[in-house]
This record gives sequence, C-alpha cells and structure tokens, in this order.
Amino acid sequence: MTDRELRRALLQLKPPDEIGAERRAWAITLAAFQEREPARRRPQLVRPLLVLAAVLAVIGAVVNPPVLNAIRDAIGRTKEKTRPVYKQALFSLPAPGQLLVNSARGPWIIKPGGGRRLLGHYRDASWSPHGRFVTAVGPHELVALEPRGTVRWSLARSGR
Repeated sequence: MTDRELRRALLQLKPPDEIGAERRAWAITLAAFQEREPARRRPQLVRPLLVLAAVLAVIGAVVNPPVLNAIRDAIGRTKEKTRPVYKQALFSLPAPGQLLVNSARGPWIIKPGGGRRLLGHYRDASWSPHGRFVTAVGPHELVALEPRGTVRWSLARSGR
C-alpha cells in the first residue's frame, strides 16, 4: 500500500459516535463562553480624532486666501483698483547728467531736474559706451534707444 492509498483509507474511517462527540464539544464550548466575564470595551479615540482632523483640514482649506478669494468672487465682490500715490523723493540729481534706473516696469531715464521717462517694457538696460544711447533687452530682441525713448535700431533673435 502506498502513502497516498493509506492516507485515503484513514480519511474515510469514521470514529464511533462522531456526531455525539461533536455535540458534546459544542455544549462545553458554549457553557464556557457563557460563564466568562464580558471584557470592557476601551473608549475609542481614533474615530473622534479622525473627525476632528477632517474638520480642521476643511476649515484650513476654506480659510486660506485663494479659497476665500474664489468665494468672494463667486458672491460678486467689486474689485476696487487703487493706484499707489508716489511722492516725489528726488528733487535733483547729485551730479550733472542723466541717470538710468531699472525697475520691474522697465528702464527709466531720470533727468537732472528730477523728471523721469519710462523707456518701455524691457527686462534690462544699460548705457552705451559713450552714453549716447541706451541698450535694452526685450523678450526676443536687443534694442538701442535714444534717451527720449525712440528706437534707434533693434536686433531680433532668430527662432530656433
């Protein structure tokens, strides 16, 4: 007889009073379960903490400036554009000649009396070697300007 045949033969054997033994085991298990003292449940802190974290996240998302601005725009707030008022801080230059100033709006020429002229929307600017022209850099070009703002020549960058 092989191992496989022996295993099959042993599995087919039924012990005497198998069903009665099973019922007795269930009765003992049920009696033991009913005699035990119920364990107290610990208070669950995880669920309230998750709810609190979710509420705080929603409040944080609603209160941040982009969301508040979107809500205000949806409600229909009126946007008032106020122009900043600049006081003239420069009455005259400390030396004769003109001054070239680069700002976020573009290069400015400041005259000896304090007058100023915006040359255009250029990224950077500087004086030419003899100070007769202003060289300025635009998004895709190099420009030579007269101090009054007139374009003398420009060199465009070839597309690549």
